[in-house]
Amino acid sequence: MTTGKIALITGSNGGLGQALVDRFLAEGYFVFAGVKDLSMDTVTRPNCMTVQLDITSDADIEHCHREIAKVGQLTVLVNNAGVSGWGSFWKRELADEQAIFDVNLWGTVRMIRSFWEDLEANHGLIVNIGSISWAVPTPFISAYSASKSALEKMVLGMYLEKKRTAVRVLHLNLWPLDQGMCGNAIAKESETYNEKIRTHMVKIQKFHGFHVENVAKYILRFSESDTRYRVVTLGWWAKAICFFGMLVPQPRYQKMIGRLYKSV
Repeated sequence: MTTGKIALITGSNGGLGQALVDRFLAEGYFVFAGVKDLSMDTVTRPNCMTVQLDITSDADIEHCHREIAKVGQLTVLVNNAGVSGWGSFWKRELADEQAIFDVNLWGTVRMIRSFWEDLEANHGLIVNIGSISWAVPTPFISAYSASKSALEKMVLGMYLEKKRTAVRVLHLNLWPLDQGMCGNAIAKESETYNEKIRTHMVKIQKFHGFHVENVAKYILRFSESDTRYRVVTLGWWAKAICFFGMLVPQPRYQKMIGRLYKSV
């Protein structure tokens, strides 16, 4: 049993999740690193426990809850797990699009409901990893955009229903991070996705991606603040895109997006 701070980070296999694990450990947290597949995690570190955690599985979540209870009380929940599903909506199965919602929306909501009481008792923090696609609907990730938009609105509604609560919430809207997420997700299903789409999205990610270390640093800074609820867009390019998406009339926006993806 530890009396220190405990963090649970979902989607910890790599990229942002791994960076968050490293940063929280450096700040003295005991970290539970949630991974969907335990066979992919081979690193053992002090004050870090890897747990199998498919956020669409009630059994996995209950098991994770029990493991945390053996150590102490949860302080920070970072809902980082998500799926992208890059590719043409018209070439993908509807079940694949529904699966995106099962993870990005309902899986995250399932995590919040499961750990809310623990975080309430400990004046804890919930961090949700969102996307700027809520403000700028984008071709080839239509279901992903919709799932992230729905998550932001639903969590805010859930939070407001609680009225007086000790839980704090940070919702981060990010541009695709420079962690290889887009390219890797597509490469695994190369028979499904058009190579032009893959190349196009990887170029956007590499050029404008926000470094994972900066995201981790921001979350740690916020965890020390007294702010109750905040929605933040990180990175000047991401902020510009959101500003553009909200101000430009839809006909003009559709025309510009059409030109951008014309070669795809």
